[in-house]
Amino acid sequence: MDFSHKLFVCPRCDNFANSLTTMGTWGCRYHPGEYIAEKGYTCCGQRIRPLRYNPNYVLLGAHEEYVKPPRGCTPCDCGEDLSRIHIPDIQDMLDKIDVSKWEGVDFPYLYRSRDSFDAR
Repeated sequence: MDFSHKLFVCPRCDNFANSLTTMGTWGCRYHPGEYIAEKGYTCCGQRIRPLRYNPNYVLLGAHEEYVKPPRGCTPCDCGEDLSRIHIPDIQDMLDKIDVSKWEGVDFPYLYRSRDSFDAR
């Protein structure tokens, strides 16, 4: 597992993040359920708003191409990988991490989202 010191842009919150500083803090949010167009997300029912077509803007050639999905309903760590971490695998990193912030610790695993912690 690579826990480099490089910054990356979180695909969910669009903030810059670092794997070491965000690990175990659950500072981001995501939807663990799937999206069904007629009903919304299966986890909470939130729906993505439709594209807005303003006739004046369309006449001028402008249009909305992308709608950002709603904020997630479940706390998680920033980044793509939400799989749990076996704590002995990161033993050499623990002195660099503020362990007091960890919410999802159930030794020997660090859970990277609340739903996987609750479902253990």
